Amino acid sequence: MAETQKSETSRSSSRKPAAKDDLDPVFPVNFAEASLRGISLLAQGNSILLQTAREIWDKEADLLQPAHFFAPQAPNGSGMRSFLEQWHDNAERTLGQMRDIQDLMRECEWRLLTLAADNMAVPAQRAAE
Repeated sequence: MAETQKSETSRSSSRKPAAKDDLDPVFPVNFAEASLRGISLLAQGNSILLQTAREIWDKEADLLQPAHFFAPQAPNGSGMRSFLEQWHDNAERTLGQMRDIQDLMRECEWRLLTLAADNMAVPAQRAAE
């Protein structure tokens, strides 16, 4: 019985604690580090999404203002001409705002893809940078 205790203590004392950078050959995954990286990734991704959503919301609020569509007509006699010019200007402004929204979406997607790619980098590569 004393012999079994002795062998258990010698086995447990012979195993050195692994250094932070060394991977344990038996269990190579560090869950604490993986959890922290995952939480950091989610926080950064949420920040990017919220910033983009706020910018898109502002653009859509400008887009949907009724003043753009129902501006007063010019008092001169060419009512149809001024109406069509105003309609053209409003259409151009609307298309420009929609392009801005599309650019915001594309930029958000690229930022999220860059974030994901950086997160997938090997820790040794990140340390070298």
